[in-house]
Amino acid sequence: MEPLSWNIYRYRLPFTRPMRMLGRNLTFREGLVLQILDTQQKCGEGEIAPLEGVHQENLEDAERTLLSILEGKEVLSPEFPSIRFGLEMAWNVYLANIHHQKLIPKNFSALPVNALMTSDVENIDEFAQHQRQSGFKA
Repeated sequence: MEPLSWNIYRYRLPFTRPMRMLGRNLTFREGLVLQILDTQQKCGEGEIAPLEGVHQENLEDAERTLLSILEGKEVLSPEFPSIRFGLEMAWNVYLANIHHQKLIPKNFSALPVNALMTSDVENIDEFAQHQRQSGFKA
């Protein structure tokens, strides 16, 4: 296997409107994109984006721990699921690229998308009805 290098990119994307989640109004989403790269410029990317109130780690902890793992100073701990997800995603995409395969097979059938319920409790019935009328089944 070829030697690998890596890049970490930080992003912050504003929402078009606030999203209510876990008692908070979120106005943006932020995270990290990990890119692993070989000498032939084949790469894989993975996203690390812990959600406040869901994950124990915040973005700064995740970035610091990720760097420590990539530098071989620390091993991946089960207490950081967002980091594990990003590392596994980057590695699986990289493996698919070097083997000229797709992660999703050609004969993959469509997967239904569910609506994300983000309304205030007072408006949830109206919001759910609107989503059903828009074609969402769940």
